[in-house]
Amino acid sequence: MPLLHDDDVHVLQEALLAVGRSTGEVSAAILLPLLSHDSPAVRGAAAVALARYQPAVAIKAISAQLHREIVSERVLYDNHQKNGGSPLFTQAEIVAIMSSFKCQMEMVRAISMLKGVDATREMTVLAFQPDKYFSQYDGIIAGFQLWDRIGENVVVAVQALGSNDEQVADRAEWMLVKAGADVLPEVRKALDSTSKTVRERAIRIVAWHGDRASLERLRAMSAEKSDLAIWAIAKIETMSPN
Repeated sequence: MPLLHDDDVHVLQEALLAVGRSTGEVSAAILLPLLSHDSPAVRGAAAVALARYQPAVAIKAISAQLHREIVSERVLYDNHQKNGGSPLFTQAEIVAIMSSFKCQMEMVRAISMLKGVDATREMTVLAFQPDKYFSQYDGIIAGFQLWDRIGENVVVAVQALGSNDEQVADRAEWMLVKAGADVLPEVRKALDSTSKTVRERAIRIVAWHGDRASLERLRAMSAEKSDLAIWAIAKIETMSPN
């Protein structure tokens, strides 16, 4: 605990890593200032420690800081473009980008440690935001963490099946495939979507779940000569025979 006040950045980071793996009590008053420390490594370690010891205040504080990390990376890129837009980054720029990336990964991990709808909502925002360049890996990691909890915010995931960003729509589809059966009632509604793309994604999802409750609607689709619906019926009957 005394080392959390150390002036040496490396000592401070190691102290936070140790605290993040320990038990006991650490106040928010100690950890919150470290979340905005000059060192990205310290900020990332502080986020994990804050999620462990102060979950009540962690989600709002970490989410706000993560947003600032993304914005700062954008500023760095914009400045690079203003200076000529060379495809090559300087060593200093590379270090700044990689340090920010590592920090963001720790913050996403910290958010995933938190329970409740607020944490799920924040991860859902990260997973489905279309900003590829500055936060795409945040979205990928958040998407993996949502597999077993997207049922808490399933409507957003189903809506994302129709995203104009194909990567976002793909992420929503495999997330719903890997999720529990609690997502299926909302996915079944998407079988009647006005969007052909959404309908096709919904067909694949219910098929891989072996969802017999979707068979009636799929048979109606197969009567309209939908090859995908015919495949889905066969898949469900294979996976969930009577």
